[in-house]
Amino acid sequence: MGTGKYTRSFVIGFTGHRDASNFDVGEVERIILKINLELSDAHIYVLTGLAEGADKDVARVCMSLRDRSVPIIPVAVLPMGRAEYEKDFTTKAASEEHAEMLRYFDDQKLPVISLDTADIRDDSYGNLADFIVEKSDMLVAAWDGLDPNKSGGTADVIKRFSTEGAVNLKSLDGQVIDFANYLHNSESKPVYVIQTLRDSVEYEDESVLNNGFFSWVPKWNSSLKIGDGVVSQSYPKRLIEKFEFINQVGVDSETFLRNDSIANYPGPPELIESFPGGGGRVSYLLKQYSLYDRLASAIQKPVHRHHRHVSVFTIVIALSFLVYAKIAPHVGFLIAYVVLFGAAYARHKILDPNRLKTRYTLYRAIAEALRVEYFLTVSGVVDDKGKDSLSKSLMTKGKVAGNIVRSVLQPAFLFPAEGKTLMPIGYLNLRAAWIDDQQRYYKGKSRDYHSQLHNAERFITASIYIPIALAAALAVMYAMHSSLMYIEIFAVPLKNYMAFAVGFLPVIGAVLEIYTNAMAKKELASQYGIQFSYLKRLIEFLGDSPPEKQWHDAVKYVGESLSAEHMLWLKTLEEKHIEVAHGG
Repeated sequence: MGTGKYTRSFVIGFTGHRDASNFDVGEVERIILKINLELSDAHIYVLTGLAEGADKDVARVCMSLRDRSVPIIPVAVLPMGRAEYEKDFTTKAASEEHAEMLRYFDDQKLPVISLDTADIRDDSYGNLADFIVEKSDMLVAAWDGLDPNKSGGTADVIKRFSTEGAVNLKSLDGQVIDFANYLHNSESKPVYVIQTLRDSVEYEDESVLNNGFFSWVPKWNSSLKIGDGVVSQSYPKRLIEKFEFINQVGVDSETFLRNDSIANYPGPPELIESFPGGGGRVSYLLKQYSLYDRLASAIQKPVHRHHRHVSVFTIVIALSFLVYAKIAPHVGFLIAYVVLFGAAYARHKILDPNRLKTRYTLYRAIAEALRVEYFLTVSGVVDDKGKDSLSKSLMTKGKVAGNIVRSVLQPAFLFPAEGKTLMPIGYLNLRAAWIDDQQRYYKGKSRDYHSQLHNAERFITASIYIPIALAAALAVMYAMHSSLMYIEIFAVPLKNYMAFAVGFLPVIGAVLEIYTNAMAKKELASQYGIQFSYLKRLIEFLGDSPPEKQWHDAVKYVGESLSAEHMLWLKTLEEKHIEVAHGG
């Protein structure tokens, strides 16, 4: 993929009628191929419940596309266990077709995910709808435009997907985070509707409307009709943002990691062998963490270099003008001032450092979220269906970058266990591999930043008081021994040198202060000190053998808190375009 080492993913969820009479399955193929053209070497995952009717048709399309080397991976998401699900197939032919399709998935080692069977059968289909809502970047729906208000039905999936779970009371219960994220998003998750009639419904008007992206304004507990929304052929903004992100990751991988090998890069700790099992899910988290951590570290270098270059340019520009004004009024210094000023401006416009800093902060936030999710997974806090996943608790509040972070975490649960069973590590192993290591990091970084701040503040203070002293000396010399001011050094009066110093030293101090603020050293020193303190108190509180429920809740909070740091940087940068900090 791209460099041959990294994989990006785009997830399409599908929902459709079991008794579709005029389903244009070719439209599904067209939209998949169209999306594939938009993406740069990304795998496309298609989630289907493998129900009778439209689901099976889409699965066959995916199989056909795979045979033509399209990078597509169909994922079977069953609403209940295999044996129980077979009872929902009404004829022997349908049951045999279902079994044959599952054999194909098994033979091709394609993901088959069986959700837990709910006490009420309809609730199992509601759980399937929630799974598709959580894991997909867009939804393709074969829909007749009507809403029978059936849990897990096509219209219900569209409603849940469009509102990220907020429109149904059942989905909202205990998931206020999803509701808040929906309210803050300016656009709903994209839904592509393929107008499809049903055999079991008599329609007053059987004319088929246009296919396209469907948008509507949801209302609490209301039925959904096609006439309530607008169908458009244009890509929704949220979908474009996802495309741009996936392609940018590909470009950055080629640019910054061309000579790197992901295989030689360790995961979160160098103790991966101690955390057996988990199969593809753990492997996905490790590989994605390695990718985004390396991208963030690579982009961090030019970001820091930009800060240094801006500081140097500022000092040299000020120096050239003050030399011209006070020491050597040669036209060459004035020309140098103009040229340097123009070069600095051109460099800023060409390099577009704000965009680079935004990508750095985004990659760092993704890497941290993946690292946290990895530790929550190997400790058993997050199960194989994604319960208590960090992706559910991240408060993105509709921010583009925040939605991207969540979308990278969610595909982890699409990967099969490959016959492996995750053996959760105990609290002491987790503490040694993660919490203790994180505490040492915060302690060291807090100490380093405090030391750097102290040195910077001493110089900044000197840059204020030394010019004041020089100005006072000039005044005294002028009042008592004015002739001293005209003593020449290299044919330049002494007062000119002193005036030059009075003007130049504050510039250096100001540049140093701006650089320190740009790197957010003060904020990070304080933040890391606080994080170190609360991790220390956590360790003391839990002791060496806490009950499993207690330490599970505690480390889940720790993970959410650590990720919140980076989400805060993302939110602030996205809103104010401030200079970003290292971020850890």
